[in-house]
Parts: sequence; structure tokens; C-alpha cells
Amino acid sequence: LKSHLATLPAPQTRRYETEVNLAALRWIDAVARTLMKGFVVAVDYGFARDEFYAPHRTTGTLQCRARHHVVESPLAQIGEADITAHVEWTSVAERAIAAGFQLMGFTDQHHFITGLLDGVAANEFNAESDPKSTRALQTLLHPGFLGMKFQFLVLGRNVEGGAQLSGLRFTRDARKALML
Repeated sequence: LKSHLATLPAPQTRRYETEVNLAALRWIDAVARTLMKGFVVAVDYGFARDEFYAPHRTTGTLQCRARHHVVESPLAQIGEADITAHVEWTSVAERAIAAGFQLMGFTDQHHFITGLLDGVAANEFNAESDPKSTRALQTLLHPGFLGMKFQFLVLGRNVEGGAQLSGLRFTRDARKALML
């Protein structure tokens, strides 16, 4: 923990709480020991390091939810509430690169799914489509709903042509986005 904390930006305020997910870094190490060729697609909600440790985020990202509502304390509704926190993607990408992975892409759900559906969506979702399915897809893609909340980190090992992965078709520069 101490060595990882030394790599992070110093808090800009006296009182600052945050989460450090060392399990995600150990998971990358475990995958690196077993995956000799192929892709890793990690999907979750989170931020690049600069946003994760932004000065306005003084209470971290820990959240508790029960029945789609925020629960104020992790000790409230024990056994009923889910406890979650955002991923700090820059540390995960740094560990992956150090473990021998190639950073193939980093993008939000909107751009990833749009890339996957490019050319398919016109045929599948038209005026005659099921309205419920169309609304569900719009919820997944719309930047104001889930489209910008989830990110996709794509790693590769011993693969060619990673830039041609359709989900990365509309991605931004992953190294720049993650400040690597």
C-alpha cells in the first residue's frame, strides 16, 4: 500500500479520503501469468487518475446502494446494500503495461458499443424495432445515462491488429486519456 500511495498525487486539501484497489492490480498480475495470447477487456465505472484524485473528490468514490437508492453509510442496511467504488484506470493500465500487456484502447461505453454496432444498428434498430429494445439501447449509449459512466480498458498480448477491434473504432488516444 505504501509503495502504491507514493505513486499517487498528493491531496490538495487537509482532509481527503479515497480508495486504493490493490486487488485490481493483483488481478492484472494473475492474468499476466496465465494469458499468453489474446485480449483482456475490463469494464467498470471509474476515472483516469487526474479525475479520480481531483480536488473536489475529497470523500472518495465509495457508494452504498440498496434497491436502486443511495444508502448513506456502509453500516446501514448490512446484508441489504451493495458497497462499490470506482476504478482508478491509470494505475490498472500502468500495472498491465509493466506486466507485458499492450494498451489497445480506453474508451467509454457509448463509443465502445457504437463501434460494435456500427453498420449493424441501422439494420436492427429502425422505425419498426421494438420500442422497449430501442429505449434500452438508448439508455446504454446516451452520454447522459450510462454511455459515459462505464469505461472499457482493452489490453492485448501477442496480438496483431488491435486497432481494428470494432469496439475501439471511435476511441480516443488511450495513453493521453489515461495520462501515461
